[in-house]
Order: sequence, then structure tokens, then C-alpha cells
Amino acid sequence: MKSWRSYNCKKTAGETELVVDEQQALSGPLNAHTSPLGGSWLRRVVARGSGEAKALPIKVTPEIDAFAERCVNILFGNEVAYADDAFFEENLMFGGQSVPVKVVIKKPDPSKGLADAETPTLWELRNQDPGWSLPACYINVYETIPPRNHKRELKKAIIHELIHCVDTKLNDPDLFDTGWHQKHRQDIRSPGYIDSPKHYTSPWEQDSFMSSEAHDQVSMWKRNGVSLERALQELRNHMADNPREQEWKKVPDLWRRYMQTMARAVQEIYQI
Repeated sequence: MKSWRSYNCKKTAGETELVVDEQQALSGPLNAHTSPLGGSWLRRVVARGSGEAKALPIKVTPEIDAFAERCVNILFGNEVAYADDAFFEENLMFGGQSVPVKVVIKKPDPSKGLADAETPTLWELRNQDPGWSLPACYINVYETIPPRNHKRELKKAIIHELIHCVDTKLNDPDLFDTGWHQKHRQDIRSPGYIDSPKHYTSPWEQDSFMSSEAHDQVSMWKRNGVSLERALQELRNHMADNPREQEWKKVPDLWRRYMQTMARAVQEIYQI
């Protein structure tokens, strides 16, 4: 088996840096974005209404980021065999509880993306044995051809699945009695559901997509030397530039939720 490192491909400019259009006219005076009040503005965006703040998608914590980073480094740096046993495992703290997570590498599967997650509740449903439970969450990483297993994209996919693992909606004993979950189970079996508008906007997926997307973008800015001032400018003038963002943009409440998630990511990553 090839190592993940052997598949690494050359990054494009769009993947490695924030493209700045020097001709773009920014709304408002520059100091509205760069003054010390910028931090206060950011905090207001994140906490706009205590109810909204509590309802924001799950935060990508430093522990989640570090978990995904270690997985990617292993996959790109070593020969990892296909096996049912995990090549990496660690406990994550979430909501005061320790969540055991194991990562397994799988053979390529055309019906899968880069990764997926299996939580104990999903396994209980599949097993149909009320007395049996999975002792951990599992993340399956599917090896694919370039450029889909680009290092950055793989890390974002793992973070997406880690959010599923710590999501209380997916680890609630009453999960299967909820109407939205039953509808989701119907949707996910439908042809064309993956990477469709329903997929991007479903209650099941919103947290994972919004949190992982925001964390990935803001991390890229910081990694490539984008200043806080420029990051705030980009946040206040953010354009929907991928299919997920374009779907959220169509629904004001979803777009506001995503922008609050982006603002929180700036606040966390730039340590404001």
C-alpha cells in the first residue's frame, strides 16, 4: 500500500493563501476594521443574543484540531495497512465527558467521501440489540486518489467527523425517537443525497459542516500570515465561494449562524 505522503500533490494558490483583490472596495473606513474596537465587534457578533450563542455549532477545540493533525501526520508519514484495528485512538473531552475515538483506514469506496463516523447510537441501531453498545466512536478514513486526499482536505474531513463523535445529538439515547432523525435516515438513503443541498442544511450535518469549514478557512488565513486586520475585513465582506456556503447564503438564518461560527473561529484562532 502506498503511504499517504506519496499521494501529496502540489498546492494551488487558492489552497495555500488568501487571495486579496487589491482593487476591491471595502465597505466603511479601514479603521472600522482595524481599531481596538474590532475585537469588541467580533465578540458582539459571536454572542449576538444569548440564545443564538448557545445554539452555535460545536466549537473546534484545540484538542479536536490536535487530534486531526496527528492523524494526518501519521497517514502522510507512514505505511498504514488496511485493518479493522485503529491506527490511532485517543479520548476527547466534551461536555465534561471523555469520548473515546478510534481511527481506522479503509480501502477506497466510491460511495464514501474522505471519511465517515460511526457513533455508538448508530451501531446500536444497526445491531438491533438493546443490551449491546459500542465502546467508542469510530472514524473511517477512506484512501482515495489525488487530489481528494490533499492534506488540508483530509484534516478538514477528520475534524468534520470528530464533531459528529462529540455531538450530543448523535449520542442521545432518545435520538431514534426524534422526527428530524427519522427524516434524516430517509434522506441519507436517497440517491444523490451526499453533497446535495439537503446534506449541507440538515440538522444532523450543519454543526459539522459549519464548524469544520470555518475552522479550516480561518486556520488557512493564520497559517499563511494573514493579519488580524485583514481577517476581520474578509469576515465582514465574506463571499459564499463554495457549494456549502452558497446553500447557507440562501437562508438568512443559516447564513447568520455560519457568519457567527466564522467570527468565533477568528476569535479563537487569533486569540482575541
